Amino acid sequence: MTVSRIDFSALDFLLIEESDRVREQTGDMLRGFGVTRLREARSIEAAMRDIERRAPDIILCDWMTRPTEGLSFLRKLRADPAKAYAHALVIMINEHASADHIQAALGEGADSYLVKPFRAATLFSHLVQVVSGQKAQPGD
Repeated sequence: MTVSRIDFSALDFLLIEESDRVREQTGDMLRGFGVTRLREARSIEAAMRDIERRAPDIILCDWMTRPTEGLSFLRKLRADPAKAYAHALVIMINEHASADHIQAALGEGADSYLVKPFRAATLFSHLVQVVSGQKAQPGD
């Protein structure tokens, strides 16, 4: 099945990224796909405060955040299935493409794993994959 257009306007996105430049670029890509509900956080701590108030549908999280890194965030996010945010779709973003990193993120509950730097078409493909319910496989 080839998807050329999908309506992301009804979904609530949260982008967690320390780098202003990368956050801006990724946000521009998302808005280009029709995302209208985009929240941004520079840290895991800020993201958790935001998530406690309103659970997003999709989270894009950079692994290499400080002082708390993305994998710890993912563990915390998935720890209590009774929390609304525990069921958010998560795309982990990292510059490391090793099988160990990918397997760790997917094993902790990420729905997809995106390697930096990435193009808009690659991000779109990952979004379609998670929204359609397809679980990422190592190496995707």
